[in-house]
Amino acid sequence: LFPYTTLFRSPDGKRLANVSDQNFEQQIWLGETDGISPRYQLTKIPGMRIRHLRWSPDGTQILYETRSQRGRETYKIEAKPNAKPVRVLEGEGGASWSHDGKSIYYESRGQIWKAAADGSGGRSITEQRRGGSGPEESADGKYVYFRNWRTLWRVPSDGGKEEEFITPEHELVWSSLQPVKDGVYYLEWARAQRKYVLSFYDFDAKKSTALVMFRDLD
Repeated sequence: LFPYTTLFRSPDGKRLANVSDQNFEQQIWLGETDGISPRYQLTKIPGMRIRHLRWSPDGTQILYETRSQRGRETYKIEAKPNAKPVRVLEGEGGASWSHDGKSIYYESRGQIWKAAADGSGGRSITEQRRGGSGPEESADGKYVYFRNWRTLWRVPSDGGKEEEFITPEHELVWSSLQPVKDGVYYLEWARAQRKYVLSFYDFDAKKSTALVMFRDLD
């Protein structure tokens, strides 16, 4: 849920990916959740800042974003030793997978876009909304949820008219949304209390509930 959380668990729960600078440069490392098997370095890309890791639904690939003097780019790489990264987006980021693994969603020029998993055929799926970011597909695949400044919006996954869907009580934090079958988890900043708030919007109740408050994301 958080953008800088150290560990990212694979869909089957058996592996963990993280960004580490233990070799003096940010790289992606993989390991098993058993705590016994040795970790190994997945990427070997010099001079890059790496963020926004996303496991593919089948757990075979990782989507990630890099930032350098050339700007930001999005790559995918097979989750196995000696794999080679493949650039799928140039100048774009904030990417996430569709649940079938055939498409990716990403942010570009203030709008939400959809492309094939290799980055080809990209097209905007939002009509007029600017400032869109952080797209995540709903659990049933019908919608894509995204941030737009202070509120959360949704748009049909194949494009169409976007609509404001959730108005948070506090300021939105620039972290990932987490749609599930019954609702959407998201993170807020309660300025008065100077605390982060993990909230959940319930589809049936049509309202949000603050689940937990805390001071630190680490």
